[in-house]
Amino acid sequence: MTTNRVVAIVLAGGQSRRMGRDKCILANAGTTMLEQTQRYLRRCAVQETYISGHKILGQIPDIVQHAGPLAGILATLKYFQSGSTAGILFVPVDMPQLQHTVINKLIECGHSSQKVHCFRDHLLPLFVPCNNSMVEAAQTILEQGNGSIKEFIYRTNGLQLDLPAGDYFVNINT
Repeated sequence: MTTNRVVAIVLAGGQSRRMGRDKCILANAGTTMLEQTQRYLRRCAVQETYISGHKILGQIPDIVQHAGPLAGILATLKYFQSGSTAGILFVPVDMPQLQHTVINKLIECGHSSQKVHCFRDHLLPLFVPCNNSMVEAAQTILEQGNGSIKEFIYRTNGLQLDLPAGDYFVNINT
């Protein structure tokens, strides 16, 4: 069965060592980082939004603890593996300036080619097709003790899109 269903995952499992506090509930411009992320995702070409890895809010728990964002990607791929999801958009909770127009371009390119996509020099946001080969790639990398999204993109022959003009990729750590 072919499907066009794309879901969004907010990666929120980080330990916030540099920030010293939970980024999800960090206030920015009158709302929390999580609320801002969910707001722009509502305008994106996704059918549902989930939260990955957060100790309280997380809907999809990490399978491998303290292994970084790739652990959240693996957990999510396994969660949706047997369903009708064609692709998964991964976004960090700490990029409040991302816009739906930028995200929709990433979704469109990734979905149409069924390849991993990110923007040049930025590992996140990331579009990942939901299939067995993506699960195997993420699992192999994590089993080798490497939690690198960069390695995941490389091993899956992922593509990088040119950066749009604007400060969309500034995160609250920078």
